[in-house]
Amino acid sequence: MTQITHLFIDVDGTIVRHDQSIHSKTIAALKAAKAKGVELWLATGRPVHELKPLMDTLGITNVVGYNGAYARKGDRVLYEQHMNEQVVDDLIQTAQAHNQEIVLYSDTHNLFTSFEPDFVQTFIQHFGIVYNALYTDDQKSHIYGMTLMNCPKDNIYLYQKDETLFFSEVHVEGMTNHYDIIQQAVNKGKAIEAIVKQEGLNMEQVAAIGDGMNDKDMLKLAGTGIAMGNAHPDLIAYSDYQTTSVDEGGLYDAFIHLGIIESSS
Repeated sequence: MTQITHLFIDVDGTIVRHDQSIHSKTIAALKAAKAKGVELWLATGRPVHELKPLMDTLGITNVVGYNGAYARKGDRVLYEQHMNEQVVDDLIQTAQAHNQEIVLYSDTHNLFTSFEPDFVQTFIQHFGIVYNALYTDDQKSHIYGMTLMNCPKDNIYLYQKDETLFFSEVHVEGMTNHYDIIQQAVNKGKAIEAIVKQEGLNMEQVAAIGDGMNDKDMLKLAGTGIAMGNAHPDLIAYSDYQTTSVDEGGLYDAFIHLGIIESSS
């Protein structure tokens, strides 16, 4: 196996458990990778402005955020792609017509169409997001992505009229009927592809690890793609290997497979 020099790692369900804690084996794995000189990247659907506490805790400075609409190495932005303004308008109008809510992600805030429903407050509390504001029309030119909330699976078709969008069910326990709305032209894989090109890397040097269907493109693209033990069943087909679950510190076992950590057996 080619030596892995760059690791792109999902956050929720891969590093962070359902209760927002991090397994001690996961912390140990990340420390071991850094000690070996592996360049670590978070690759997440989360908005980047909410990640600083986690990045400080983990000692990671590189991030792919908004499901691949933005990539930053240290303080240098390598890649970004905003949503089409008309698409933003259309999605909000559809949500308003069906009593559903959306949170839109800009570079600085999580912009909610309403704070009133209980499911909105549950969403905010579960993910611990703090940079929240009400959405206003003058912000539509700065949107990287969205999450549609409280939409029954049978109603998703109402939003899928625009072929430029991909809807990925939020793969987090307790967050049912929530969907990340991702630009088809944007995904974690395309962001990683841009990074690899700018950094002059060989894709065989790259590994990606995740658990949700928004991770499929990066798992398929990377030299080695690893699915967590708790991964969405449909993700397995895009992976080269399946490790143990996030609750078992599956990142540690994945790093053993990659040769970053030596097996004790």
